Amino acid sequence: MKITEIYKNAYNTIVEEKKKAIIEQLKKSKSKSLSFNYVLNQISKDLSNDARNYVADNELEESTKMFKSSFQMYEGDFNNQLNLVLENEIEKIYQETPNEKDFKKFVEKIAKAEALNACSLYFSNNSSSINLMYDLGDYKQFILDKKIDPVTHDELISKLYPEDKKTDNKRKRKDWSKEIKETNRFLETFSDNEKKLLLKALYKLIESNFKNDAYKNFKDLIPITEFSKLVLIVSKLEEPEIFYKKSNQSSSTKKITKQYTNSEIQILNGLKDRLTKYKMNKTKDYISGLIAKR
Repeated sequence: MKITEIYKNAYNTIVEEKKKAIIEQLKKSKSKSLSFNYVLNQISKDLSNDARNYVADNELEESTKMFKSSFQMYEGDFNNQLNLVLENEIEKIYQETPNEKDFKKFVEKIAKAEALNACSLYFSNNSSSINLMYDLGDYKQFILDKKIDPVTHDELISKLYPEDKKTDNKRKRKDWSKEIKETNRFLETFSDNEKKLLLKALYKLIESNFKNDAYKNFKDLIPITEFSKLVLIVSKLEEPEIFYKKSNQSSSTKKITKQYTNSEIQILNGLKDRLTKYKMNKTKDYISGLIAKR
């Protein structure tokens, strides 16, 4: 069996186990008339503890950190990146870890740690949709390994409040499913390193014009729509360390506050076409200005 299949099987097994257990817990809680917010807090706490304890008990702190950060090193889709990260970076860590005697089992541990973290993350991120499922008593669309899309969320609302659906039907609503899929694919094209550089560009753009009298308000500097698009792109960056490390210890904040390197300028230059496609012109013009100054 390929190493990527070993990883995926272990990952999916944990997600399915947690999914079944959580749905059962939600059903029992509903039968006891417990409020959703109370249940949400209990399950979120348990999931967070499970993820943290598993990493600590198996001494995987450095391994999982390396696993997450290594994806930006490789090109290609997720499967190709996963294969290269496991075969190169995780294999290297395995060789340097004397307590580990079986590489496949070590990969399974990494997968389980990542799955537990994903379950904790997406249970919280999907809480508004899960709340609707809790009220409906219907968990057919319950997932723990990704964000529930807006179309599914709207379907749950319509199911819970059919009278609102009748009103909506009088005014035909556009089907945005194609655009949603295209946008999600677009967001997935950004590597972690590119996201960090866009966050840096946004910070530097605001910082450099903080006291510029030419801008009467913030939207003159960057339109709210473009600002929101950038925030959405960088929000998919998994960098929790900024919450618990000092600014001079966090790799992200140190990267953002430093001057641009030549390689960073080149990477940003390569993003201009993608930004233009989605009308992020202020950011593209800022990058063009950086290049012109070099």
